[in-house]
Amino acid sequence: MLTGLAELDEWGVPAPESLGGRVRAAVLAELPLLMGCLTDPDPFVRQAAIRLACVGTRPADPAVVRTLADLHESDPSALTRADALTALSLLDPDPATVRDREATALDDRDREVRLAAALSGLDRAEPPYPAALMAVVATARTSS
Repeated sequence: MLTGLAELDEWGVPAPESLGGRVRAAVLAELPLLMGCLTDPDPFVRQAAIRLACVGTRPADPAVVRTLADLHESDPSALTRADALTALSLLDPDPATVRDREATALDDRDREVRLAAALSGLDRAEPPYPAALMAVVATARTSS
């Protein structure tokens, strides 16, 4: 709801010609408090907090990056793990760590996490796109 009120897209990027500046400023002011929701028992709340984490400054607070990495590695929800991986690709200040994390995630047990890794890698790639990433996307498309 907060991302909608602040007129942000799902990953915290201001909508074009946005009028939600005051809401966005309020969200940014409360972001440290809202990041406590990253460890909420409800996976829906964790996922919403992950998206709000992307509203903040980049690179993100190291504690937020660590929490997102923990969520990506061990959250019981595949969707939460995938969202955490996507957020880490945006917020982690170390590009080598981002690439290594995504490469490992390409072999993850969960389709959602594999797809998030492939899409994140493709976002940084230029044509011709890596065959391994394209294969993950193609497999995810045919298995849904």
